[in-house]
Amino acid sequence: MLIYEYLPGGSLEDQLCCTGNAEPLSWQTRVCICTETCAALIFLHYHGGIAHGDLKAGNILLNANFMPKLIKSGLSHEPTAGERSFGSDVYSFGLIILQLLIGKSALKLKEMVHDSFILENLKGIMDFTAGHWPLEQARELAHMALRCCDINRSNRPDLKFEVWPVLEHMRILSEGSSSNSSGPKEPSEPPPYFICPINQEIMQNPHVAADGFTYEADAIRCWFSSGHNTSPMTNLRLANLDLLPNMSLRSAIQDWLQDH
Repeated sequence: MLIYEYLPGGSLEDQLCCTGNAEPLSWQTRVCICTETCAALIFLHYHGGIAHGDLKAGNILLNANFMPKLIKSGLSHEPTAGERSFGSDVYSFGLIILQLLIGKSALKLKEMVHDSFILENLKGIMDFTAGHWPLEQARELAHMALRCCDINRSNRPDLKFEVWPVLEHMRILSEGSSSNSSGPKEPSEPPPYFICPINQEIMQNPHVAADGFTYEADAIRCWFSSGHNTSPMTNLRLANLDLLPNMSLRSAIQDWLQDH
């Protein structure tokens, strides 16, 4: 029997299509989804040596707070195929960004990505249901997405060193925009994903383990040093004991703590 975590947000494709009368995703949430998806791919590529191989909106699931998680179908460990798939993952990620920015299906976007139409007409084709995109950020996001979709794989940007810093900066700016907007105040209780599953405290230095869950760095390292090589959440054996800093979540926690 397989047991999966229940993710009430459904798939990113469902959200973009507003399936079940879902509210349209704000541009701030879309930037966050881009950033977290990029972080997941970096973890797979650099720490697992794994290419996803089938990245698309339907394979990105969202929890109640719209934090994305990748469905691990199509994963490839083969060295040769994996190298090709890394480039394919970057291309597919570019399409995901464009879908979030423009709101069209991936099939329609593929017809547009190899010409200058998107950049020249960006203001008129952005998905207005996301709210008022800052044009400068939207242009930077579109330009990066088109680089990811370059026909020549060698021209595509490196996710860790080129794409991630841009997205992380955008996410911080978007959170500032969200905090300055009028609306109901955030609850005083921290979101559940700020809490370490091991020590049940707000994380100060969150790190992602090979099981895809985020833990306080000291807590998960203590778990490993005590002889465990399994996931504290699933009890399954971990592929490795590598940890990846979750800088996006760390920044969000720090911002929340400053406001509370």
